[in-house]
Amino acid sequence: MEPSELGPFGNVLAKHGSVFELESEQFALLSRIAAKRVEWLKGEIEELDKLSKTFSWEMPYAGYYGYKEITEFLHGPQQSMTLRGEESDEKFSTFRDAKKFAATCNQDPIPESSYIAKAIEGDGAFRPRLE
Repeated sequence: MEPSELGPFGNVLAKHGSVFELESEQFALLSRIAAKRVEWLKGEIEELDKLSKTFSWEMPYAGYYGYKEITEFLHGPQQSMTLRGEESDEKFSTFRDAKKFAATCNQDPIPESSYIAKAIEGDGAFRPRLE
């Protein structure tokens, strides 16, 4: 099991840990889980320490496979982007197409990122917009 998934197990064992004898099997298990979890957390903290401490819209670890424009947006400082069908691999010939693409983006969230996709209409074109 991955250390990132051990939190709930550690919480349960810690809650009931006061009744464990130091030599018990349960205490040994709790110790092993805690040690793995602590090592994982140290790595997470190291990664966060590499990031700038000032606020930024940049999400350097985020990526959207197959959509270079979206990945570049997530890595950049912009607050929002409009994916224009004529300038990307996607072709949005109707407002429904743009809404469908936006819904797909929202249903399949990009790991390491935070955004809301919605369809917009303008300039005779239909586009999804990420904010």
